[in-house]
Amino acid sequence: MQGGELWEKQALVLSMLGPMVNKIKMCMAHAKKNIELAQDPDINGFITLFGEQILPSWCRKNMKDAKAINDMHNLMYLFSYKTHQVFQARVIHQIIDQNWDMKGFKAVLVKMLDMMDIKNAATSKMEKYLDKLINS
Repeated sequence: MQGGELWEKQALVLSMLGPMVNKIKMCMAHAKKNIELAQDPDINGFITLFGEQILPSWCRKNMKDAKAINDMHNLMYLFSYKTHQVFQARVIHQIIDQNWDMKGFKAVLVKMLDMMDIKNAATSKMEKYLDKLINS
């Protein structure tokens, strides 16, 4: 592995683990809409666990796979954007748009969990909870 390629992967990992995870947590901590979801202790706990434990561990295991790191970086960027849309953007927002934002939030999160090969009772419960919010 060349020095430049390693530096590029490290930069992608650092931007995922620092600024993007913090953006996600801050959007939820200071939500202007979907406040009930933002304050849900299970969702908050999962996001914290994901950003501080699961994602760093996954990045360490996959550091040699430039494509996987790049794909996860792209998903984290999209997840950060969707989190902003769900909890912050356009507080006065049509219900149809809110459903699309919530569906995108859920879809990106599920895609990241699938990429990490994480499926268990807690993730299934979270998916069902998000589906309930989307459908209501």
